[in-house]
Amino acid sequence: MMAGVAITLRVVVALTVLLRKGSVAIFDRFGSNAACISTLLEIGTGLFLFGAALRQVLVA
Repeated sequence: MMAGVAITLRVVVALTVLLRKGSVAIFDRFGSNAACISTLLEIGTGLFLFGAALRQVLVA
């Protein structure tokens, strides 16, 4: 289970590093919607992590 968590966190970190410049540009362009976009990203990340954890529990 720990390996699954480690892999998931590595993927999230890698995507964050790779997509950083693009996300900064989006936030600069759509400044008024930055809070909404940020909330959607947090919800999406949370759902992804919850799904990965749930899969680990159900499959293992």
